[in-house]
Amino acid sequence: MTSEPDVVQIPLNGTEICLVVACDGLWDVVSKNRMAQVVVDHCLSKNQASLAQGLTSWARSLKSTDNVTVITVQFNQFSDRARPVSVISNA
Repeated sequence: MTSEPDVVQIPLNGTEICLVVACDGLWDVVSKNRMAQVVVDHCLSKNQASLAQGLTSWARSLKSTDNVTVITVQFNQFSDRARPVSVISNA
């Protein structure tokens, strides 16, 4: 067993709206494409403050059997001009 993290460097261009950093307790039960849609929907609701808590609760409701840790970083206020979430995965 190792504790090697997945590390990805992604150049930003200023149109990003949100970054989700989470452990495998979330990614084991939620696909990256579904996550992208949930983040966009959440940002459209103008309730960004509760995004990390909501994602954690969602993973638990999907019966994640691992620890669930989620950090979200909001870059820009979501608007029609903001780019939809890009899905980047090292998996």
